[in-house]
Amino acid sequence: MNHPRLIIVLPVLFFVIVICAISWWVHFSYRGQAMVWEAVSNSELLILGAVLFLTLGLLLAYVYSCKLKIKISDKRIWISYPPFRGNWKKLNKAEIKRYQIRKYSPWREYYGRGFRNHWIYGMCYTISGNIGLQLYLKNGKKILIGTQQKQGIKYAMEKMMEKENSSKNG
Repeated sequence: MNHPRLIIVLPVLFFVIVICAISWWVHFSYRGQAMVWEAVSNSELLILGAVLFLTLGLLLAYVYSCKLKIKISDKRIWISYPPFRGNWKKLNKAEIKRYQIRKYSPWREYYGRGFRNHWIYGMCYTISGNIGLQLYLKNGKKILIGTQQKQGIKYAMEKMMEKENSSKNG
């Protein structure tokens, strides 16, 4: 199974390893010594290992703190994507022209997952999967919200839009 957070972690892990390799290269070049283990003291290796371990630990904690939060009430939709977008984005139901639950391709349509903005497909909030709530707003903008709970979000949207239609008719 493709773990969505590994998609973020692996390139960043590669980046950290490259940075460490470059820093070692600079360290050995600066000292003018050959690149052998005897050129580095045990305390330097210990400090470098601790810094690398701490960096990777903080990176993993940061990646695993990312959660897409969606609240749907009878009047509006709230979207939050901490830590990237911690404040709640509010969409009133009066702003929504129509919606659909659809399959999407995060890599083909939005060039990846996360908080994205594409000039054709619009705004995207995804973490994993390929099912999402596509909102078409009255101002012409589009917003896609990824979900793992297709039936739950469908029920909530039907209930929200039903109240709008019943209030217009009544």
